[in-house]
Amino acid sequence: MDRSNLKDQEKPPTAPPRPHHSITTGPTQLPPSPNTRQPAQPSAVTASPTIRPSPQATPKDTSHLAVRPIDGGRPTPTPVVDGVEATAFPYGSPAFARTANSGRGNGVIGFTALPGLMLYERGDGARAEWLGPNPTKLQVRFVVIVSDRLGRYQSSTDLIDVPVGQVIDVPMFPGPDAASWAPGTVRLVAQVVRRVGGAAVPGAVVEASTPGGVLARGVTDGRGAVALAVIAAPVPGEPIDAVGGASFPVDIVVRAAAIAPDTTVALGVTYPAPWRMLLRQPPATVKDLGTPVTPLPRTVTGPAPFVLSSSSAVGTAGQLEIDPV
Repeated sequence: MDRSNLKDQEKPPTAPPRPHHSITTGPTQLPPSPNTRQPAQPSAVTASPTIRPSPQATPKDTSHLAVRPIDGGRPTPTPVVDGVEATAFPYGSPAFARTANSGRGNGVIGFTALPGLMLYERGDGARAEWLGPNPTKLQVRFVVIVSDRLGRYQSSTDLIDVPVGQVIDVPMFPGPDAASWAPGTVRLVAQVVRRVGGAAVPGAVVEASTPGGVLARGVTDGRGAVALAVIAAPVPGEPIDAVGGASFPVDIVVRAAAIAPDTTVALGVTYPAPWRMLLRQPPATVKDLGTPVTPLPRTVTGPAPFVLSSSSAVGTAGQLEIDPV
């Protein structure tokens, strides 16, 4: 396809054509932990997480891209409807970035006039040529970074082939330094470090689960710090009482690859690794009182923040020491 007519003569480089971003229907779900006892569920280590369209909004035919930030730390993700902005630029060309803010009650953030898509905006060709299951028009791969201006969540990155005909949900994970947490939750905190050398491990995924499923997820920041808010009842019939205290067993899984997912784009711009890559990392072994294990069993107590530590099983200060795979 002739791509010479970029808007305002902008002509950013694009990545080689990639397969169309597949979207299915149904409620939004993050992948289960491979340690979760669920029938016929593929492991998140080998299976790509499923991204499903928002049931609340669909972009107009002339919209290039629409994303909806969701709380990825919860077992049932919910929209983040305020204080969020998104930046999008062609892969490898951050100089052509565009920014948009959440302005709807459902949190959907829409983009138009993205560089490289003038023909689509003008309606060149049938809709199916751009958005069908086998598009014949060349799509452009965009880096999308979703950020929380209120400091509740860490920034999250996705790679999306544009134009796309559905709203794409982008999970955001809790920030370790968030000023407030939802009432009735038990907060788990940790610093993840390498067992050999003690270096902090950024971009590691920490999951707390029971046989009934994943209770919470978090992603470590540049310091290796992570926080999870457990809000679901881990044992049937025994809800968490975060005010009067709680005690319940959890399994802790730390996902961290020996070679960290790439976080670099052209021109020296650094951004968080795409969240799909983070969740595909394999489980690491965790030191538990001198013994390497996977997963790490702990009995969590509340209501105060519970510290996940390799050197203690009772929630006192320490670090989670891991050996990435």
